[in-house]
Amino acid sequence: MATDSFIQVPVDAGGKKVDADQLVVGVNTVQRQRVQVTGPAATDIARVNASEGLSTSLAVLSANRTHSTTASVAAGGQADLDASQISSGLTGKLVQIIISSSVPFKAELKTVLNASASGTLVTWINRAVDCTFAHKKFLTVAHNAGAGIDTFRVTITNLDTTSAADVYATFFYDEE
Repeated sequence: MATDSFIQVPVDAGGKKVDADQLVVGVNTVQRQRVQVTGPAATDIARVNASEGLSTSLAVLSANRTHSTTASVAAGGQADLDASQISSGLTGKLVQIIISSSVPFKAELKTVLNASASGTLVTWINRAVDCTFAHKKFLTVAHNAGAGIDTFRVTITNLDTTSAADVYATFFYDEE
């Protein structure tokens, strides 16, 4: 069992202190530096252990899946692939996106509110992307009562200047 401890580092007149656990490893009493992963209070420390690692949660409550495709994007051309309209009164929270193409592409992830696309939020350049976001609150879009669509969008640019491309995108998101 580790005991709360610290290491004194002689940087200034008083000496800085590094937060540590003191424990016995073999025959030696050693200090193991702590790294705070969570809140600002001294007791808000996320525990990491050998059997469970760092406990994280990505709760998918009601993952809606929209698969949008376009059969062909001209050489050097672009296409917008949209998820479904966010349901009335709810907020869409993107959890994961999978994008693939028969040629290299640039993919720009955006949100769309009342038919107006945001600026680019995330950009990838590849032939395939499978991105799971660290938290479902990372990228959200709320339903708007206006006339236009409210959703997630990926704008694909075909980076091949000689061949048309087949492009695909699958959006995984919750609505709350």
